[in-house]
Amino acid sequence: MMKRVNVYTYTTAKSPKAAETQCEAYGYVVECDTSRGPATVSDISTMQGMNRYQLELRMLITALKRINTMCEVHVYLDCDYVAAGFKNGWIENWKAKGWVTATKQEVKNRREWELLDHIVSKYGHHMEFHVKKPHSYRNWLTSNVEKEKQKCLKNLENLTQQKR
Repeated sequence: MMKRVNVYTYTTAKSPKAAETQCEAYGYVVECDTSRGPATVSDISTMQGMNRYQLELRMLITALKRINTMCEVHVYLDCDYVAAGFKNGWIENWKAKGWVTATKQEVKNRREWELLDHIVSKYGHHMEFHVKKPHSYRNWLTSNVEKEKQKCLKNLENLTQQKR
């Protein structure tokens, strides 16, 4: 039986079609049971110059890098796009076709999808996605990630004023 790991995520990025923003924040909590009891690791950070889908993918990549053994990974997120890549078999189809879509276009966010696929394949993770499902870390993540975005925006504002 594979070890179960839960990954809880939250990002401030809301629109996949919006122009890449100056500052968005994300956070995740990785939770698993160990021989000493439950263990968690978390990260809250900001990224610039990415749209929502890129940020969602990068956030999951960063969280999965914390797991270095084959696991049953349950991912709790708000983004159907990332889940669909696995649930709908997009990744396997893209790989088989050289990372192009059915309409012969290069896969959007190809770099992020390839990195995610590499990490999942490397350890043989079995991925389960829970989209928009309530979880115990939701309030903590939302509050702290939103605070991190405000700090980032304030820092950008200060830098802009200093340049004037």
